[in-house]
Amino acid sequence: AGERAMRFGLELALFTYFFAIYAYTPAINIQIQNIICEDYKTNSSASDVCSSSEVSGKVSTWFTYNQIAAAVPALFTVTFQGALADSFGRKPAMVLSTLGTMVLPVFSIVLDQFPFPIDWIYAGEAIYGLAGTYAAFLMAIFSSCADGCSESDRTLRIGLLEGALLAGLCSGSMLGGVVVDQFGLTAVFSLALGMLGCTMLVVLLLPETLPVQGRKPFVPWRGNAVSVLLSMFSSKLKSAVSVSFVCNVGTLIGSVVVFQLFASHVFKMSAHVYGYLISLLQFSRAIGLLGVLPLLLRHFGNSPRTQCILAIVSAGIAVAQYCLWALLDEAYWLMFVFAAMGLGTAWTTIVTRGFLSQLAGPKGQGTMMGAAAVVEACVIPFAATPLFNSVYSATVDVMPGVFFLVGAGLLLVSGLCMLVAMRIVGNAPTLAELMEPELKPLIVSVNETMP
Repeated sequence: AGERAMRFGLELALFTYFFAIYAYTPAINIQIQNIICEDYKTNSSASDVCSSSEVSGKVSTWFTYNQIAAAVPALFTVTFQGALADSFGRKPAMVLSTLGTMVLPVFSIVLDQFPFPIDWIYAGEAIYGLAGTYAAFLMAIFSSCADGCSESDRTLRIGLLEGALLAGLCSGSMLGGVVVDQFGLTAVFSLALGMLGCTMLVVLLLPETLPVQGRKPFVPWRGNAVSVLLSMFSSKLKSAVSVSFVCNVGTLIGSVVVFQLFASHVFKMSAHVYGYLISLLQFSRAIGLLGVLPLLLRHFGNSPRTQCILAIVSAGIAVAQYCLWALLDEAYWLMFVFAAMGLGTAWTTIVTRGFLSQLAGPKGQGTMMGAAAVVEACVIPFAATPLFNSVYSATVDVMPGVFFLVGAGLLLVSGLCMLVAMRIVGNAPTLAELMEPELKPLIVSVNETMP
């Protein structure tokens, strides 16, 4: 019963947290867009200045700066929290990141109600980054998951957690868009703050999953970003999986903000309609994780080779989806049709994250998940987000969907890297067969204690 409560607790924490994040994110994007639009209105007599390419490009640039404001401090704190989590437990990181996230809607409410300058948003993002952003929360959740499940169940278990995340993302995007249109920005910021309060309550009630005997001594230098990131590339298999993870997650995160600008600029899509679109996309991904993926793993087995094949198929579906989106310049409804293709597009993320967790060993979960988290929340905002925003700003007048082709290229690289990983794992029954010799006894010992 305790194990079941723990499992549902992790999923509930992820659901409420990402509900809040994705109810908040479209609203803060609208808030920035409105502020910049009002500035342009004071210097222009054109009635449609807010829908111009110039304003769209300016807003895109602001989105980039906003994400970097959180990514810079997070680069120095997420990996450090990962090392701390291996020494002192997972819950402190969950609590700290939730508190830091609660700052965002508070700052946005103040900005919406009082005449503060737009730079006020940067202060909130910086505090959010110092607390580790959502990446520290993911690190702690996935490390807790690894503490309580065997290697053979790891990918399926992570898939269920990602499904809960996507369910929260889907619900938050849809309801957030409706609340913005019906009640305004302050209402949706208040909704996000309330859901984060629910997250904090769930986290405080969760038991600590890392036993004292499973903790390793804290060595400060192990938490620096360089050494933690290098741990993702300490073998050929880790390198192939890590590059696949970076390209896949980089495309999903880097293109998400530009996706909203594309929908608004090309199709004049309102906030609540865009919320429906993102909800459909994430709902399809969630169904793929919670329903389709478990069936496939049960039918074809859970070997590393099978997981690699699923990741390659998933990358291929995502490439097709992005290419189709890139060609759209009318036919509004096709955006929704192609979004339904998301059913199989999340498997690559699950497989790569599961592989990295298994290859880390039982005492390195916080460090490895911290490395994945810092890539997700820090490296990508510095690289992928400016890349997609720059491409969109440069091509919006010619072909607004070019950034989708860039994403398709990165997803193709992700699939090719998993093809390399499949050749490396061969027919090995488990990844433990491919571990460094000094970690194999630890893996066997942990698996034997699992129920």
